[in-house]
Amino acid sequence: MRCNVYDRWGVEMSTTITAALQSPVNAYLTQQASQSAAATTSASSGAAGTKNPSTDTITLSDTAKEMAAQATSWASMSQLQLQSIYNSSWKTFVQFDANFSAQGNKVIYADERTSGTPAELAFTKKIANYMVSVHTIPTGNVANPYAGASRAMVTSIMYDTSGKYTTSERYAAGEEQGQQDYTYLSNLFASIPTDPDQRKMYQGLLDYYNALSPVEKSVSPGGYQEQVGAYLNQQETLFGVLSKKDVASVAQAMSTVFNESTVLGSTSTSTLQ
Repeated sequence: MRCNVYDRWGVEMSTTITAALQSPVNAYLTQQASQSAAATTSASSGAAGTKNPSTDTITLSDTAKEMAAQATSWASMSQLQLQSIYNSSWKTFVQFDANFSAQGNKVIYADERTSGTPAELAFTKKIANYMVSVHTIPTGNVANPYAGASRAMVTSIMYDTSGKYTTSERYAAGEEQGQQDYTYLSNLFASIPTDPDQRKMYQGLLDYYNALSPVEKSVSPGGYQEQVGAYLNQQETLFGVLSKKDVASVAQAMSTVFNESTVLGSTSTSTLQ
């Protein structure tokens, strides 16, 4: 993140990509929460009683239930309420960067959890180490503790304003979200200079838009979905309608990058170790 996560990677986006990124993508929130809940339920009988390294018992994941509850809550909100969540979240992240610029690492260490299970305390320490790394110039190479988490999960954490997560945890989740966005969009636009057939690109952008959470859709450019759909129709007039196989391959590419099948069977984020 740090004002603009994409600037840190030195990415020069086209106008179309920039529009797509105006709300940092997300989550498959409603459908992913449902899939996670179903998958976790089916696995719970085998997971019950298993111990993680901190000796916490792994049970039916609260995370999937929290995500489902959050999706239900967002679905009932007005556009203004959703925009408020988006704006307040990014304001929090920008303010964190400003505080770090003024006070240094102590801002990060002051944000660590001081109570919780051994696994939760170990996790908050990893988050702190990661946050110090990404705020170092040049940036360090400490792995993001959320690496490998699903798009649904990191977005849910990033825009959770309930106070359940520390600012550092939300920030780190946003960094993972940005990394996944960058990977997906870079792959999606890789064919632009060489291939006149851009049907898969526009199909991928539509899938991308449909995967946005309500919070992110609330600030997306007006008419974006219709505009991209019109571009896809133009391409299909030239090259034919995409086959079901091709449509499925585009969806699978996004699912893979966004770790859609990831299910975290724990009562907290402490399993992301």
